[in-house]
Amino acid sequence: MKVRIFAKIAALFIVTAMAFGCQEQASSNSAAPANSANSNVNSGNANSAKPEIETIPEPQTIKFESADQVEIVGTFYRSPKINSPAVLLLHQFGSDRSSYREFALRLQKAGFGVLAIDGRGFGDSVKTIDGKPVPVSRTDDAVTGMKADVAGAFEFLSKQKNV
Repeated sequence: MKVRIFAKIAALFIVTAMAFGCQEQASSNSAAPANSANSNVNSGNANSAKPEIETIPEPQTIKFESADQVEIVGTFYRSPKINSPAVLLLHQFGSDRSSYREFALRLQKAGFGVLAIDGRGFGDSVKTIDGKPVPVSRTDDAVTGMKADVAGAFEFLSKQKNV
């Protein structure tokens, strides 16, 4: 069971990174030079189509309670598109969710919903609901708690509109 959850998370991250890279490559290859013969600049065509501008929602700080009452804090980057895929970003040990800010914004602009959480004991996820401190730890209990935190993050994402 533990391996299956990790495999799903890893696969989701890899597929997302690959899709984002392919999309970025396609958009950079399709851009026409400014002085191209196909350019609409000064063409006199008043009916030339303007690109649709999407409004990118502001990132939101979110909180949810883990199974053992640790307050998990994250940043949710809502997708501007309907029925978008979602990505859960988990930082490395010793870091926090801010390490993925630029990457999360790029994914959001590409149409993904993104949730970056602070792992327990890091960033803003350092206390229980009743205010007790949560230490940084690599014990079996802490790892079990981290798995529950990831499950809580998936639950949060599953309840979001447009995901």
